[in-house]
Amino acid sequence: MLSLDAKEWKDFDGGYKLPYDASLALKLLEISQEPDSKIWNTLFENLYHQGDVGIASYAAIPQLLRIYKSHGWIDFYLPSLASAIEEARTRENNQEVPDWLSYDYFQALEGIAVYCLQKRSEQSDPNFGKALLMLTAVLLKAKGTYELLDFVQIGDEEKVLKLYDRYA
Repeated sequence: MLSLDAKEWKDFDGGYKLPYDASLALKLLEISQEPDSKIWNTLFENLYHQGDVGIASYAAIPQLLRIYKSHGWIDFYLPSLASAIEEARTRENNQEVPDWLSYDYFQALEGIAVYCLQKRSEQSDPNFGKALLMLTAVLLKAKGTYELLDFVQIGDEEKVLKLYDRYA
């Protein structure tokens, strides 16, 4: 995993296809007492923009998992951003995950799903259930199963939450 002190962060593109040093926001998140919505808004805005992502987006995922696990946090932000970035990764206008980052990125995606499943009883926000289902659907899509993703994207909230309760 790339250290938050690595100089390379300054050169990575984010969701706007412009350089975005995500390490700055990630360091702020790391020293926060709880997940800060202002920091998360900054991360979302700069790492994912209308289906566009960049190397900064991919490099942030392992760090986010590490930060959340170290604090024992759980909320909808983590699976929401992870699923948005992973879903966007497969679009032809986005860069592939570089070889040097590939293992950490894909391990962290699965790690986020497992972590969220383990901590789901601590989270009552219905947005969390939806975000976790979306992450699960995106991970299944990467393995060739598209049906759950289609259902989550077009399904109404009540049906999505029932599906979450049934399978999560």
